[in-house]
Amino acid sequence: MNSSTNSLALILVLTAGIAFLPFTHAADSYALVLQQEELTTTDGLQQVHARMLQAAKDYCPTYLQIRSRADVATCIEGVVEDLTAKIADERLTNYVAAINRSAGVDDLVSQVAR
Repeated sequence: MNSSTNSLALILVLTAGIAFLPFTHAADSYALVLQQEELTTTDGLQQVHARMLQAAKDYCPTYLQIRSRADVATCIEGVVEDLTAKIADERLTNYVAAINRSAGVDDLVSQVAR
């Protein structure tokens, strides 16, 4: 990357080695690409969070596959938590924590309903 720019591209590709639920994942890995500037505004944080949820949706099994809303929610939470930890940005961490406090299992699952 060019060190003279203020932008930092962060690409996260995580394999299915994360075993927080005993089922087959819809995808083998999940990835997220973002620019550092996205983490500086509320709109940017919302967009990053939406892409994190999409990565979780693509990675986690559906309710129809496992018949457990709680397991789907646990998988989604795990992916979002893992991506948040890997990005390690305080603003994103606080944003995700605030979203998690205000959302229940049904809200979380409905955000990524297929």
